[in-house]
Amino acid sequence: MTRADWAGVCDDYRTAAGLFWPIPITLSVDAPTAESIRISDSIALTDPETDEPLATMRVIEKYTIDKPANARRCSTPPMPSTPACMVMQQPEVNLAGP
Repeated sequence: MTRADWAGVCDDYRTAAGLFWPIPITLSVDAPTAESIRISDSIALTDPETDEPLATMRVIEKYTIDKPANARRCSTPPMPSTPACMVMQQPEVNLAGP
């Protein structure tokens, strides 16, 4: 999700284009990894258990989010295994692209 889609879903359950979407879905990476990826790079999305390539993504945007604010939007309180808890545990930079 782009930052605009993420914000729309968090605020109104709708993407920037107006499509109903109840929970933001993001691809998060740590800051050093994000720094090594340039806008327009194609990256491989792999199975975390087998490292088998599943898809590719062309990065069009990198952004950070206010994790505590996003967690509050997802559920209260952030209990283990809830979307809020998962938000707090994800790395700090989101990548977006087709």
